[in-house]
Amino acid sequence: MGIAIGYDDPALIMKKLLEFAKTNEKLKVKSAVVEGRFCERDEIKEISELPSREVMLSMLAGVLQSPLSMTAGALSATVRSFANAMEALKNQKNN
Repeated sequence: MGIAIGYDDPALIMKKLLEFAKTNEKLKVKSAVVEGRFCERDEIKEISELPSREVMLSMLAGVLQSPLSMTAGALSATVRSFANAMEALKNQKNN
């Protein structure tokens, strides 16, 4: 019986623990408590396959930033279209 305690990234801890268990036949990972929740072997394997916390945060930032970028592009296109229309109107009056 053993206990592994980590304070950082649960996915990273599970990865390292399972990697060590592959090379050490005496270590058998049967269950774990991850962020206060009891997990069986299958759930531990799923958690270990998750990207790191930093990668997940950057993915979230990209998802949140995407609509803002699209909105900025749409507003820019609207302003550009308006400027082009005003330029065409000015050219039309000068001719």
